Amino acid sequence: ITVTCLARSKTKQDSSFVWTAFINQSGWSSRGIVFLTGLLNPNFIYSGLDGAIHLAEECTHSASTIPRALISTVVIGFVSSFAFSVSMLYSFTDIEPVLASPLPILEIWSQATGSPAAATVFVVTLSVCGCFACAAALQTASRLTWSFARDDAIVFSSFLSKMNPRLGVPVNALVVNSALVFVLGCVFLGSSTAFNALVATGLILQQVSFAFPATLALWHRARGAVAFERILPRRKFRLPGPVGAVANVLTIVLGVVALVFYDFPVVMPVTASNMNYACVVIGVMGLFAVGNWVGYANKRYKGPRLD
Repeated sequence: ITVTCLARSKTKQDSSFVWTAFINQSGWSSRGIVFLTGLLNPNFIYSGLDGAIHLAEECTHSASTIPRALISTVVIGFVSSFAFSVSMLYSFTDIEPVLASPLPILEIWSQATGSPAAATVFVVTLSVCGCFACAAALQTASRLTWSFARDDAIVFSSFLSKMNPRLGVPVNALVVNSALVFVLGCVFLGSSTAFNALVATGLILQQVSFAFPATLALWHRARGAVAFERILPRRKFRLPGPVGAVANVLTIVLGVVALVFYDFPVVMPVTASNMNYACVVIGVMGLFAVGNWVGYANKRYKGPRLD
């Protein structure tokens, strides 16, 4: 798609438009806020970054394989998405129909190729890729649910922690996750605003979940080498000290940025239909988490099982 759009586009955008133009139709007066709130969509590219971690118990040589998988995901994702973005910016001819379209990428592909049929084929291809990505996401999410249930950290743990002996798969956790995804997907039929809030919440909480261990790693590093080696002993994959510290700091900063700015409305003035309700969803999920801890996990959860 990246190559085809560039090759088929008869009129290319000027480089000054691609690399220097800043179009702000959000209503925000601050370009900084526009940029930070606009990071939400690009951030979605890395929404599956932690997937490999949840499959560590099913992976051979996980101590070295999982870090390589994580780094490969970042490198491949950045290179491919950057090339795709630049190609799309050069390929389309008129930005106004793109901004007005309910499916902007379809309009971009239609302008670039000069063929609505080709654009439709691209969308179908994207949808097929999305189906495979969804299957992979359900696989990793089921392992995450199963591991929490195995540690007796969530309600219905006795049901969710069961492993199918023949398939070697946590079928109960997989079915429950699939059902929840189906229900959440149906939200879009009723309100795209509510659905977008759910998607934003997932990205926010993911970045925050990355920031917590990074904060603990920095704290133990500050206490000295002995304390740091106690929680992160010698291992096959290890970043040099300064590189690891910088990575942890950047992870924390991104977590804070996501927690604050991904809750901002992307359009001003704010109305009931364009409000970003991610903060509401986070609050409700927080109540469920506190309720689960107070009513169940507080008396049963003893920490993760490492056997």
